Order: sequence, then C-alpha cells, then structure tokens
Amino acid sequence: MRECLIDFPFGKWDDENFFEQRAQYLSETYEEISIRDYEEKSIPEFEKMKNIPADVPVNLWFEDDLFCQANLWYVIYFLLKAKKDNPLFLIRPKNNLRYGFGNLNETDLSNIYQQKTHITKTELFADLWQHYASDEKEQLQKTAEQLQATFPFITAAVDARINYPHQPISTLKKIMQISSSDNFSFIFNAFSEQEFIYGLGDWQVKKMIKQVKNDM
Repeated sequence: MRECLIDFPFGKWDDENFFEQRAQYLSETYEEISIRDYEEKSIPEFEKMKNIPADVPVNLWFEDDLFCQANLWYVIYFLLKAKKDNPLFLIRPKNNLRYGFGNLNETDLSNIYQQKTHITKTELFADLWQHYASDEKEQLQKTAEQLQATFPFITAAVDARINYPHQPISTLKKIMQISSSDNFSFIFNAFSEQEFIYGLGDWQVKKMIKQVKNDM
C-alpha cells in the first residue's frame, strides 16, 4: 500500500472522489509526488485489493503508530466498501514500537505471524476511518473504546490524532530551538525518538520543519 493517510485534509473527505482528491492533495503538498505518480503507483494497489479471491484470508501487517493505523483503518473500510468479506487478520510487532517491523528478524516475524489476531469487528474499524477522515474526534475516541479489550493499542493512536499536528510541531520546535544543528538527520532522529507514536517519515517531518521555520 502506497499511502500516508496521516497527512490528510481532515473534515474534507470526499468518498466518491477519494483517489482524485488524494492525488491532487499529495501533489500539492509534496514536490516529490505528482498526480501521475499517485495514479500509477498507489491506485493500482487498491485495485488489487478488489480482486482478492473470496474466502482467502487477508493478513494485514501494520504497526501501532498513527501513520500505520490510519492506513489500516482505511484499508478495512475500503475492503468492506468493495464488499469483500474475507477473514482479516492483524499482524503487528509487540515490542520496540519505534522501529516496528524493521527491527525484527526472520524468527521474530514468524512468531508474530503465528500470533496474528482475527479482526471480527470490521465495521468498527471502518467507523474509525470515517470518524478520522471527517475530523469527528469525540466519535473517534468512543469507537476506540469499543475496541479497547482486543486492540488496546488503538487508543494511543487515537490520542495521537487528537493531538495532531500541534503536538509533533511543538516537539519539533523545541528540538530546533535547543539544537545548534540544522542537520536534518539529527533533527529527524531526535524527533522520532520522542514522537514515535506518529510514525512520521522524512517527507512529513520536512514539511513540519518548514512550517516551524515560517512561524519563527
């Protein structure tokens, strides 16, 4: 899946024209992405999901941070909308959340695969996406509470959304104020150490750094 739904025009979700909206938004937000890039690299991945054979189990490999969780919620929403009733299973790293799957070896990956969790309340995950995209924060929290018993980590991702983007921007501002270095790698690593719950990549952090500099 080629997406970064953590970066989203909240409250402006257009379900009927979703992919066109995403292509336009991302091309305007990141100079590294063009509308053609999105059309050729991202949309086909979703089209593949529509063609998953019936009854084939779908294993969803997603981490706990908001970047991954927002993508997970949309994938489940998308599958339900496409009327796919395949059994869904969540596979996630249980430890070292900052590095996620990247810190696991083959044995670790095999172990977490064996410990995968069957997602039975798919409608609630779809609700998470709709409340997330529509910027309905109270409903988002209430839905997370309904999933708390089986998926307690979702609460942290939802809390991160409630505090997004002002919390990560505040952290970046503090790092930049106390650091004498303008080196991106240093700033990015310091930020990721403190705010790994967001799972932001370099493009998102560079975007926030630009915003912080404009505000200083």
